Amino acid sequence: MAASSTEICNNALTLIGARRIVSVNDPSKEGRACNDNYDISRKALLRLHPWNFATMRKVFTRTVISSVVDDGSGQCLVTTATAHGLTIGDLVIVEDVAGTTEVNTTGSTISANTTTSFTLPIAFVNAYTSGGYCLKTSLFGYKYKFTLPSDFLRIHTLADTADVALAEDEWKIEGLFLLTDYTDLRLRYIFDCSDTTLFDALFDEAVALMLATKIAFKISGSEMQVDNLQRRLRDVVGKARFV
Repeated sequence: MAASSTEICNNALTLIGARRIVSVNDPSKEGRACNDNYDISRKALLRLHPWNFATMRKVFTRTVISSVVDDGSGQCLVTTATAHGLTIGDLVIVEDVAGTTEVNTTGSTISANTTTSFTLPIAFVNAYTSGGYCLKTSLFGYKYKFTLPSDFLRIHTLADTADVALAEDEWKIEGLFLLTDYTDLRLRYIFDCSDTTLFDALFDEAVALMLATKIAFKISGSEMQVDNLQRRLRDVVGKARFV
């Protein structure tokens, strides 16, 4: 594991025979080149391989509904047991509500909300008795729309609650969302890990090599050096597949 991003940058500079820097904010040509390309190289490599040090887990479930009442204007006001994460204008699917069954619908648009409640443009008719779930829904194609973690980079594995992996045509990533027809999922994903003390030794080496390939020609002007670095990078990433 590297002590800092500066250490990795200096490893890259050493590979191309360039002057070392004091920090990634070094105003020198070498420092600017490293600063411009370090994060790009790090994120690209995280996406190339399911690194154990950068793996996180998340469980996706629908939000539980605790009540449905008249909002005072004749529309349905839905209250949830926990924060629902919905905003005005979101398309929502509501399922399994008993009593106020008129609220069970797909594709209704939220017209008002708080952290744990939202209003739907549906006439309130029947008293709520029990149950119910809600979640964002997509405009078409898939039933449920889960919000991905803010540090998400790529999926490692995606399975149902029995740990049976979903087939590739059973889910899709679009923007910041995971679309699927499954209600409860277990996600293992690669997160945007920037803490160098967590990096695997092979990842340290790979980032230095990728960074070196990006800055070598700018600093040394040697295409042959770039080709050699790219070959070494492919070898290191290949070794990582067996870790």
